[in-house]
Amino acid sequence: LSNDIKAANIIMKSDIELWQVPSNVYSRMITSFAELQERVYPYGKVGRYLFEQMVEFNMELTKATAGLNIDWPKGESWSLGDSPVVGLMLDPHDYAWTMREAPTIDENMKYHFDGNGRHIRDYNDMDSRFILEDMFAKLKINYGKR
Repeated sequence: LSNDIKAANIIMKSDIELWQVPSNVYSRMITSFAELQERVYPYGKVGRYLFEQMVEFNMELTKATAGLNIDWPKGESWSLGDSPVVGLMLDPHDYAWTMREAPTIDENMKYHFDGNGRHIRDYNDMDSRFILEDMFAKLKINYGKR
């Protein structure tokens, strides 16, 4: 949303089928660095790359926010926030959404509803362990010892 509010409003007003995963839902994709080191790092070049890039990014954020009183990074945990989209393609979590009016979004990223918006699928939950365990299993299947 913060990348292009105008584009977000165009999508909200369009007639395409839209599934929204709000930040309070996708931020539940919590895992620890220790779990990622154990369940991602050992699995081939891709596992090493993914883990090392995440650690490097975390270290850069630690340096960049030192002394700024910013609550980032968050210790030994990480939110894999883009993963719910993949998980919803695997299983649409039919129990975890409601239809709601699409908002109009202002320049401060605040949602506004006038009662005239089309309806979109809005997720209120997702099974983060299903999504994470699927990723871990696929890494092991494809890059584990044979």
